[in-house]
Amino acid sequence: MLLCSRQAARSLALLAVLALLLARAPIAESSSSPTVLINEFMPNPSSGSEWVELFNPGASIVDLSGWKIDDEVIGGSPAPTTIASGVAIPPNGLLVISLAANILNNTGSDVVRLLDPADGTVDSRAYSGTSVGESYARVPDGGTSWLKGPPSPDQWNSPPGPSPLPTSTPTITSSPTAAPSSTPSPSPTATAYPTGITLNEFLAYPKVLYVKEWVELRNDGLAEVDLAGWKIDDDADGASPYVLPSSTTIAPDGFLLVNLPSAIFNNDGDVVRLLRPDGTEVSSTDYSSADPDVSRSRAADGSWYDSPTPSPGASNPPVGLDPPASHATSTNPSTSRTVRSACAAIAMS
Repeated sequence: MLLCSRQAARSLALLAVLALLLARAPIAESSSSPTVLINEFMPNPSSGSEWVELFNPGASIVDLSGWKIDDEVIGGSPAPTTIASGVAIPPNGLLVISLAANILNNTGSDVVRLLDPADGTVDSRAYSGTSVGESYARVPDGGTSWLKGPPSPDQWNSPPGPSPLPTSTPTITSSPTAAPSSTPSPSPTATAYPTGITLNEFLAYPKVLYVKEWVELRNDGLAEVDLAGWKIDDDADGASPYVLPSSTTIAPDGFLLVNLPSAIFNNDGDVVRLLRPDGTEVSSTDYSSADPDVSRSRAADGSWYDSPTPSPGASNPPVGLDPPASHATSTNPSTSRTVRSACAAIAMS
């Protein structure tokens, strides 16, 4: 009888220790939210704020209201960036989030986290060491390999990008006619902005050949894009941005030439930025100085160079070469401009 009592006591003590260990064990982070991936991130920008590009590999739009971008320490200081209400990411689409505060370490190691509204980790990526102006990106998009190099925010890291998932077509069946009822209004969601719109050339110092600063945009996509409300800006602390007017569009595989109504770029160095209507930076570049009537042009590899013979509204010539005769020419933007069919021009007085 005494032996049974001792065995029972030992069993109870073992169960108590096991319960204590389970109570102290950390609970694994989990999320039942839809799959959204961190596709690219900029931890050490040369100008502007840190940003994270998200990718939705699914076949349905995902509402990101209340989701967060955080670093290794969830809820630490500085606070994470909370995605605003109504922001959504389209199927097989990209979304760039500019962080409200710089929270990613430039030295040592850190982790970029995408959290759902309940702080469950949807996706994360650890990294170690950064280079100024270089991002970490999945190659191919949505894949498991990461490379560090020139950034491509709001653009595919490996064009033309992943193929969209097929969507099922519901079978239509007859059903009894129901009494009419009120239809609830759908919840508002953010505009699904297109990708592939980039800065391609700009003139910051007009003097003789030009009377206004201008910026040329490029559409690498296969569809016309409405750019109404998009903005051209300099450094975040500089002049007010220029907002593209309504009915502004850019042709597929084409150009848009924007003549700025007033000067916003400094001749001794500045930043040129293209912003979406929600203020997210899509494309940017900086320069240390500007020469009169000399433009800055983007090369095929994404680098920038000075172009003594600007080519507004046309493909940029290789470094050191004049543009072909078929390219656009300009004598005075306020009086005349010749552009090819793939280019539109906005001339503001």
